[in-house]
Amino acid sequence: MSDKVRFEEANVVRRAAAVTVDTILLILVLSVSAVTMDMNSTVVFVLSIGISQFAYFFLFEAMTGRTIGKMMTGIEVRRADGSRIDASSSFTRNVWRFVDSIFYYTVGILAILESDEKQRIGDRRARTIVVRR
Repeated sequence: MSDKVRFEEANVVRRAAAVTVDTILLILVLSVSAVTMDMNSTVVFVLSIGISQFAYFFLFEAMTGRTIGKMMTGIEVRRADGSRIDASSSFTRNVWRFVDSIFYYTVGILAILESDEKQRIGDRRARTIVVRR
């Protein structure tokens, strides 16, 4: 008998719904910020999008294992051994989010569908899994 805790991996539909919710929230916050801060420089706005997206996913996942989208869809990020995600794992999986998000997450979706553990590239690099809560 194994001591390893077994979780049900989150399917690609739940993961896509979660990232869609998170993206909508980020767009709303950044749109309000852009108007109130008068961001007329495209470069500054694009950089703020990238930094905000990374910070949002990294901080929420490092602190709670879940973003708002993940909370709403009943999923969370865990380390592959089933333990809670830590800041290092969150950092690694979210650095790789850039690759996974190419063509609106087509790369990540294909990686998830091909993986027995339903892991995108960032999950594999960080040794994390996304599971149903």
